[in-house]
Amino acid sequence: MSNAILILQAKAFAKERYNDGLDFFVECYSDEEWVEYIEDRQLKNWRELKACMLQHAETRREYAEEIDAMCEW
Repeated sequence: MSNAILILQAKAFAKERYNDGLDFFVECYSDEEWVEYIEDRQLKNWRELKACMLQHAETRREYAEEIDAMCEW
C-alpha cells in the first residue's frame, strides 16, 4: 500500500478519534512527518499503522498522567 493512501487513512482515523487522544496527529503532523512516521517504523499496511498510532496515543496519555501526578495544581 502506498504511503499516500496510508496517510489519508491515518488522517481520517485521527480526525474520527480526535477526542480519544489522537488530536496530536491532527494538529501536529504534516504530510512529510507522516511519511517519516511510517518509514521510520517500517509500517507496511493500515493495520500496522493504526496499531502504532493507538499505542503512541496511549503512551502519550500515560506520560501526561505521570506528569500531572507530579504537579500540585
